Amino acid sequence: TGPACAVLGGAIWVEWHGENMSAVKIEGDIQLPLLMICTGESTRTKEMIERVLALKKEEPEVVSSIIDTIGVIVEEGKKALLAGDLVKLGRLMNLNHGLLSALGVSSPSLDRAVWEARTAGALGAKLSGGGGGGCVVALAMRPEELARRIGERGFECFPANLATEGARVESVEE
Repeated sequence: TGPACAVLGGAIWVEWHGENMSAVKIEGDIQLPLLMICTGESTRTKEMIERVLALKKEEPEVVSSIIDTIGVIVEEGKKALLAGDLVKLGRLMNLNHGLLSALGVSSPSLDRAVWEARTAGALGAKLSGGGGGGCVVALAMRPEELARRIGERGFECFPANLATEGARVESVEE
C-alpha cells in the first residue's frame, strides 16, 4: 500500500480481491490530524504474516472471525472519515489495534506507544504497517501538543499530514 499512497496522494481506499490489491484516492478535502510515533524497533512483516498464519492454522474460526471484524472496522472507519467524525474514527482505531494485538502482530513497545498516546489525549492510536515494531499512528485534535507530550514520555514522534498531491513527473530528460 505504500507505493499507492505515494502515487495517489491524500487519503486512499485499499481493497484486496484475493491476491490483487486495488487502491483509489478518496475524493474531497480530508483533513486528518495524525501523529507518527516511532518505537525504534525494526518491523518484521514476514514474521508477523507467518505468526498470523500459524495462529489461523491452530484456531481457524477465531482468527477468521477477528479478520472479518477488522474488515467491518475498516468499513466503518471509512464512513467515519467521510463524515468527518474523528471521535468515532479514533475509537475504531483503538478497537483495530486491540484485534491486531490479539492476532499477535503487536509488540510491547507498540502497545506502550498506543497507551501513551491514548493517555496523553489521542482520539485513537494503532500500530502502523505490518506490525512487530516500527510505528504507531495516532489521531489527535492537536497533534503538535500530543507530540510534545509523547516526546516527554521517551518516544520520537512527529505530526504527519496527508499529502494532497501524489507523485508527479516534472520533467523528462532524453
